[in-house]
This record gives sequence, structure tokens and C-alpha cells, in this order.
Amino acid sequence: MALPEKIQVLDVAGLNLLVGKLKDGSLIIGKANEVPASGISGEIPLSALPKAALERVTVVADDAARLALTEEQVQNGDTVQVTATKKMYFVVDDTKLGSEAGFKEYVVGTAAKAALADAVPWSGVTGKPATFPAEAHTHTPAEAGVEAIPDSVIESIINGTYTG
Repeated sequence: MALPEKIQVLDVAGLNLLVGKLKDGSLIIGKANEVPASGISGEIPLSALPKAALERVTVVADDAARLALTEEQVQNGDTVQVTATKKMYFVVDDTKLGSEAGFKEYVVGTAAKAALADAVPWSGVTGKPATFPAEAHTHTPAEAGVEAIPDSVIESIINGTYTG
């Protein structure tokens, strides 16, 4: 085996410098393509992140547009919002984007509360009347926890002369 024409070696000062940088953390030696998070500063462009690390929201006009999405446009874990129906979908199988099997509908906020309320069986409702619809009955304002409106105010509202 032939030796290279010129061999470079570290002298003692170079070795000490190298060891000092390793100890103070200013020199990090690791595997290729692997950098500890503590060694990253500044801003990483989105193009440098793996596609699977990004979760996106894609807005489409209707269900036909949702079912026409491709793997280049959405991936597993992404959300698709359909404007026409106001529905939201998770992409659950990006190999089945052309069918409903690729998506799972979900609801958030007030819609989620309404969906949960719709899912409660009648037997799970507490404080319900014994019969439904409830039997006709009346309550006084005091029983309902409010003050009665004086007759004079009611008269002025009916006559259009109420001034508040």
C-alpha cells in the first residue's frame, strides 16, 4: 500500500485545541445526518424538514376536490377542510385518498360538544321529566328566579311607548 505524498498530523497544541473544543461543547462529533437539538441555532427552512414532520391543513371546495387530493398534496396526519360542508377530515391512509377510506371525519369546538350531546342515550340524560313532552304547567316569575315585569311596563311595550 502506497503512502500519500504528504501526511498531515496534529501537534500537541492542535491536540489540546481539539480536546478543549470537545470538552466545552463547541465541537460536536456525531453520526452523519445527526445533530443534537442543542447544536441547532437560527431558523430551519421547511424544505429541510422531512415531509412526515409537517402537519398541514388543506382547504378544498367540496368532497370531489377532497377525493381528488394526491400524496403530493396531503399525507397521513394532515387535516382537510371542505368549504361546502364545513366538515373536517384527518388523512388516515394516504394510499386511499380517492376514497372515504383515506379520511376520518372529526369535529372540534362547539360542533364537538353538539356531536357528544347527540351521542348521549336518553337513558343517560339526568333531570328529565317523567313524561315527554313534559305536561303543561306554569311558574311564577319568582319560582323561575326572576322579577315580575310591572303591568305598566308591559302596557307601554305593547303600546309602543316604552322608553326603557
